[in-house]
Amino acid sequence: MPDILERDIVMGTFTHRTQYLPGLLDSVKQYLPEAPLIIKVNEGGINKNMEMLRQDFLCTDKRFWVFLDDDIRFMDSDILKVAVHNLVTHKVAMIGVYSTFDPEYKLGSDSLTFNEVPWTPGYFMMVDRNLVGNIKPDLNLPDANTSVDTSYCISIRHAGFKIGISPSVVYHTYKRVLFNQDIGEKTNEYLKAKWGDFYFNNTGRLANIVGSIPKEYE
Repeated sequence: MPDILERDIVMGTFTHRTQYLPGLLDSVKQYLPEAPLIIKVNEGGINKNMEMLRQDFLCTDKRFWVFLDDDIRFMDSDILKVAVHNLVTHKVAMIGVYSTFDPEYKLGSDSLTFNEVPWTPGYFMMVDRNLVGNIKPDLNLPDANTSVDTSYCISIRHAGFKIGISPSVVYHTYKRVLFNQDIGEKTNEYLKAKWGDFYFNNTGRLANIVGSIPKEYE
């Protein structure tokens, strides 16, 4: 009988670059070789590429879809099963995991638990197709690469579903992000007009990062 990783789960990532893919692929090979993985290398905005991946997910018969960033690495073989268990047990429609920027982080260093959260970052977003498979990323955002994960989460929340974080950890490559004030203002104006305060009241800081930031990144 097929394992749940083969039977019910499909993972996918979309990217315009390839330098981080070897790390992701090596970790999948090491920890999750039975889990199907879709890779889309394509130019264009994050929201449109995410929608293309969602369409690919729709063409499968899998119930649980996992949107991944290309620059993460898995650290254990139970992450997907634990995520499904917590998603179903706690009756949430989307579930994320914790992340660390520390390549020397030791699993078990923190006493992590499942928690309900207002949103979860795009580096790992597992959704239940049966509940929210019809919900698309926002293709009308003023900037195709800004607030894609938060707006997707808010669409799920606004539809009446809950989001959680599972007590597992992935390694996430640390990268400095420069804030563009003009894009930020236009995006916030758009989101305010669409969602009102609901968006801003539910997209604050999360306690999702564990471990230390290596000194060379400080």
